[in-house]
Amino acid sequence: MEDGLTKKAIIEHSQQVYAVLENKKFYSEGNYKFASLDQIHTIVTEDTPDTDVQAQLEEMGVALL
Repeated sequence: MEDGLTKKAIIEHSQQVYAVLENKKFYSEGNYKFASLDQIHTIVTEDTPDTDVQAQLEEMGVALL
């Protein structure tokens, strides 16, 4: 929980936010949410998500690396 609160505070004070996550995270729900997609500028992942996810990210202005 403390780690999540730290992440929230960092995000709230950042100009650019990068999220590094495994591709499978696009298809599951977690127990704790520390950021919403409108707070994230770029997502870095090991594999390209399906076209539906890519379209949603593009629509929200989130870059994918």
